[in-house]
Amino acid sequence: MRYILFCFLLLTITIFGQEEERTKADSKPWILDQLLNQGLSAQKAGKHERAIKDLKLGLKIFSSNQLKYPKEYADFLEAHTVSSLALGKTNGLLKKYKEVLNIREKLNDPKKLSLIHLNISNYYQKKANYNLANKHAKKAYDYASELENNDIKFKTLETVFNLNTNKEINSYFKKYVDLKNELIEKKSEINKKADRYNYLSVEKDKEISLIKKDKLNLQKKIHHQENTTFKLWVLSFFILLLGLSVFIFQKNKIKKITLASDLKDRNSKELLAAFSKKLFNVRKNLTSFSRNVDEKELNQYSFYLRELEVIEKEIKEL
Repeated sequence: MRYILFCFLLLTITIFGQEEERTKADSKPWILDQLLNQGLSAQKAGKHERAIKDLKLGLKIFSSNQLKYPKEYADFLEAHTVSSLALGKTNGLLKKYKEVLNIREKLNDPKKLSLIHLNISNYYQKKANYNLANKHAKKAYDYASELENNDIKFKTLETVFNLNTNKEINSYFKKYVDLKNELIEKKSEINKKADRYNYLSVEKDKEISLIKKDKLNLQKKIHHQENTTFKLWVLSFFILLLGLSVFIFQKNKIKKITLASDLKDRNSKELLAAFSKKLFNVRKNLTSFSRNVDEKELNQYSFYLRELEVIEKEIKEL
């Protein structure tokens, strides 16, 4: 189904290609990238038959755009030859390899040149032509030596090392060993960095865990403090309410006691005044009554009068 869709898209590109060229002079059909990525992914997974189908569709698009997109055309053609060689389909491959090599030399891309010479070397190895295989392997290494990519260097140098059995092997062997040691050191450095990163990551996770734990404890403390504060506020409110109630009760009690005391004082004063008045009247009556008694009784009356005066004085003082 997807190949039917690709054919439809191919037809669409062919019909509207001239219009797109006028509007987007420097752009390339988006389907090219899609097809190349699919083909390379299938190739990497060892699914070369499927890769060839995608790559062939791309090459059909280049039937009228080969000169316009030489780099992309070379990518498709080289990928197609690699999968074809993997399937043992060597018929016409050398011509395609040379076509790709010619384009790469014009574009002057050391990385691409190194890879195409390496692929041609693999082709000659399949054909058991080890002299030409060795020649192209050395050219691949020469271009790779200009790059910072140690993987390509190692790959090309390993191919040269495997193809050489004469005196030249010593110099290439030394380069091979040096590069391998360099790769080992870099790998060791990368592993150390990875270990350091993992250590820091673990420490960071621990730190984050502790922060989360502290945050949770802090939230619990804040919640506890809020509950305690609320309880204290409620308790204070009830204590205040109780104190206010006691104050009002005491105030009313004092008011009642004061009223009772005032009433008692007033009653006591009235009672004393009445009692003093009665004593005064008794003394007055006794005084008038004493005129009609003899001397003996008069002395008794005089005594009682003095006692009444003393009692009346004490009552007034009270």
